[in-house]
Amino acid sequence: MEIALVGEKTRPEDWLPRLRERLPADRFHVFPDVPDRSAVEVAIVAAPRPGEVAQLPNLKLAQCLWMGVDALV
Repeated sequence: MEIALVGEKTRPEDWLPRLRERLPADRFHVFPDVPDRSAVEVAIVAAPRPGEVAQLPNLKLAQCLWMGVDALV
């Protein structure tokens, strides 16, 4: 599965090692450096900029790292 970390407050160095350890078969990208945005099915988000999540057209799940989803609406 293709998973993207999205948002200016997402610290990849905090998340990627743990995620890769627990989900070794999945591929992780840090937005906007996503080779094929249409392949991303899961976004892990924290304070995304307006319109960033919308650039992932086949998204099936958006997991917010912070309380509330105001930035996604």
